[in-house]
Amino acid sequence: MLLLLLYRIYSNQSVLLIISEQIIYLFMIFSTLLFNEMIIINKCGLNKNTRKQNLIEVQHEFDENRDSELISEKKENETE
Repeated sequence: MLLLLLYRIYSNQSVLLIISEQIIYLFMIFSTLLFNEMIIINKCGLNKNTRKQNLIEVQHEFDENRDSELISEKKENETE
């Protein structure tokens, strides 16, 4: 990106073209990081389907199932 910027400057390209390309490149980098879940935004529900959130939900469901099994085993032991 830096080499392309230097090339554009030395080849006397339009300043508007150089600035717009840099803005587009920054936007592309940000969107790539967001897509690959290296950046997670916790607003407007954008974190609902991330890998981290899915693991938290699976762990929570596992804990609930484990607790309900322990309670049912305890009730069976008390009735015997």
